[in-house]
Amino acid sequence: NTCDSPAPLQMTAEESAQLEHIKKHGMPQSCDRKTIPLDKRFGWWRITSIEHLKEVLENLHVRGVRERELKRNMISIMQTMYERQGKIYIEEGNKDLTDL
Repeated sequence: NTCDSPAPLQMTAEESAQLEHIKKHGMPQSCDRKTIPLDKRFGWWRITSIEHLKEVLENLHVRGVRERELKRNMISIMQTMYERQGKIYIEEGNKDLTDL
């Protein structure tokens, strides 16, 4: 009888280093929780600049599986965009479709 559980996610070199650090020094101190702004809780929100995209990626929680996968996917897409175009370009899009 085989188990239908998915295989564990592979850790990146950075994640392995973080795990070793935690094994040696223990878990980091908990940080203050921040509330999600009301305008970001529902509906759509947009990233309109490279700086904003970098800020979002830097603030994704490394222990969150979905956030870690989002970061990995976004970085992969950014690398592909950069390889094809030599730069990363964020289209403005149609603001009327995403205004709340």
